[in-house]
Amino acid sequence: MSLFGSLFSGASGLTAQSRALGMISDNISNVNTVGYKGALARFQTLVTKQTASATYAPGGVRALTSYMISKQGLIQSTDSPTDAAISGAGFFVVNSLSDSSGEQLYTRAGSFSPDSLGNLKTPSGFYLQGWLLDADEEIVDINELETVNIRTLNGIAIATSKIEFGANLDSTTTAYSGAYTAGDMEDYNNSGGSSGVQPQFSRTIQIYDSLGEAQQVVMAFLKTADNTWAVELYADRSDLDSATHTTGLLASGTITFNGDGSLDSVSGTIASAVTIDW
Repeated sequence: MSLFGSLFSGASGLTAQSRALGMISDNISNVNTVGYKGALARFQTLVTKQTASATYAPGGVRALTSYMISKQGLIQSTDSPTDAAISGAGFFVVNSLSDSSGEQLYTRAGSFSPDSLGNLKTPSGFYLQGWLLDADEEIVDINELETVNIRTLNGIAIATSKIEFGANLDSTTTAYSGAYTAGDMEDYNNSGGSSGVQPQFSRTIQIYDSLGEAQQVVMAFLKTADNTWAVELYADRSDLDSATHTTGLLASGTITFNGDGSLDSVSGTIASAVTIDW
């Protein structure tokens, strides 16, 4: 092994390590760059041609770049209602001109804002493209993309028709020993705690009415016996149609559990469909 070979082998190691550090630096500096794909350094040994009679000749090492193109970063929330994100494969289609006649490009960045005409565009000035839908939410022409304009967007409000509620009730909770009548937990909420019975567990749920307006309902629970809970669904009285709802109570009932914690039965009006007039 010659002195030159030793120097070359050492220098190749330093070069490979410097390139690896450069990749790490790029990864750190682009931590907030939308769509950036991280790079990973992989080292490869350089092997010289050897013969049976030859002395050992060092080869050295080199760094190869491996881009993690299939790995997606975290989706972050923003305060802009026109920002969007893609989970999984795919790209946003953008165009350099608002009439869709310019250069068509692709991006993973979903930061869009409307211009003075309502056209959604990126901070770089490219216009978001999309397919026009008909009243049945079917694509009018799959071969025709056009600029997305928020002034032309409209939809039909659909009231909430189903709630999936998941919760854990503490089995060690002491059962309420006082008198309880359906509506007492709603009364406690309406009176600000001056009357009624305080729920031992409650959750506020956001739903939407037929006009698309957000409304709040509360699911409240009170343990009345071992493995038995009273449950009420109610809303603020001021939000409801007083002609239909004389109080804020929307439904009530009893939920019982088996000894292993599984649901046994649900009884009362809470087990049926609930109609709410706001």
